[in-house]
Amino acid sequence: MQGRKRNEILSVEELISQLDHIEIGELASDIRPNVRAELKRMKRNISAILGFLPHVPSLEDAGNSELFKAVLEVRRDCLHINGLISKILLLQRLWLSSARLAGLVNRVSMQYEEMGKWAGQMCQLATPGLTQELLAAL
Repeated sequence: MQGRKRNEILSVEELISQLDHIEIGELASDIRPNVRAELKRMKRNISAILGFLPHVPSLEDAGNSELFKAVLEVRRDCLHINGLISKILLLQRLWLSSARLAGLVNRVSMQYEEMGKWAGQMCQLATPGLTQELLAAL
C-alpha cells in the first residue's frame, strides 16, 4: 500500500481545512513583513489547491467539460500565481523599490481573486454544498 504524498488532499473538506484566509488588504501594506507573511500564506494555499486538483470529484466523467475547464483554469492560475509570488519574495530580499513591488503584488492579488472564482466554479460543479465554505476559506 502506498502512503499519501505530502501535499495530497483527497476531499474538498480537507482542502477547506488546509486553507488560510488571505487578507488582501495586507498585500497593500507598507510593512514588508506583513506583505511577506500574506504571500507565504497564499503560496501554502496554492500548494494545497494544487495537491487537491487530481482528486476533484467527478473529474473522470467524460461529459463534464465545464468541470474539466474549471480545473485547468485553477491549475493555470495557481502555477502563474506561484511564480509571481516567488519572484516577489526574491525581489523583496533584494530590496527592490516598493513602487515596483506594489505593481507585482497587485497582479498577484488580482490573479488570486480570479483563481478564487474558478475554484468556486469548480467546487460548484463537483461538490455544490461546499462552495461558500471554500470561497470563505480562500
